[in-house]
Amino acid sequence: MDSRWRVSRLENVSNVVVKALKERKARPVKGNSGMSRQEVRDSARLHIGDTGLIDYVLKSMN
Repeated sequence: MDSRWRVSRLENVSNVVVKALKERKARPVKGNSGMSRQEVRDSARLHIGDTGLIDYVLKSMN
């Protein structure tokens, strides 16, 4: 993956995103245990200041 960010930063954001998804799965909302892209982004934003980096990682995840 070619990007302007260091691999360590990409991995850190990926870990934050995965943690947010796991936390949501552990406490599901009635009828829906998933998260919208915006909810994931907002959750990651609490820990990561670079929204461009967050968006890049979210776009790159399959």
